Amino acid sequence: MIFVCETYGIKNTTASNAAFLIGLFVVFTPFVEWWVNKKKPTNKLFLLSIISVIGVFLLTNVTTHQLNINLGDILMLMAALLRGFMVVFTKKVMVDKDVDPIMVTSVQSSVVSIFSIVFLLSIHGFEWVNLIPLDLSFWLLAIYLVLFCTVFAFYAQNYSVKKISPTRVSILMGSEPIFGALFAFAWLSESFTIVQIIGASLIVSATFIVTRKEAVS
Repeated sequence: MIFVCETYGIKNTTASNAAFLIGLFVVFTPFVEWWVNKKKPTNKLFLLSIISVIGVFLLTNVTTHQLNINLGDILMLMAALLRGFMVVFTKKVMVDKDVDPIMVTSVQSSVVSIFSIVFLLSIHGFEWVNLIPLDLSFWLLAIYLVLFCTVFAFYAQNYSVKKISPTRVSILMGSEPIFGALFAFAWLSESFTIVQIIGASLIVSATFIVTRKEAVS
């Protein structure tokens, strides 16, 4: 459902709105963890979560656009909330159990594949064959997204959430927009505004602090 919401969401909203809204999972995760585990994260983690989201808000430059809520925005919000639940429930699966992160990643990837195929067939039937792109560049990009943005991302998250709290994992994952901005700067020759630099600094600060266990324990 996260993949479905994100894919349909990004199709129906702006890239800036999508980046900001999906980043809200950093704020959702502490509350989900509190609700599911009956254990309130520290006030410092709550504060760092808010700082990180403010940073994403500034970095994605949403301030220069009107954030008019449409279907795409709602889907991105749903994806952000579901991400929070996924991180917390992954922790429940991994904690105090001899569970290999690779095994969990294999199960997750298989479930995503199977249900995506079922979803595809339920909408298009066997007409999906006519929808297959023949462009080589599409498949190269698709392979990259599958291997690195899905399989590796699943594994990295599963491995990390076994070691640290879901809230800390979400804050670290919240640094994602910085890398997107850096790649845009390096490959697309995009420039940073002062507001974006401030936003990036807030995210880096929150990420740095949360990696120091003694600072948030």
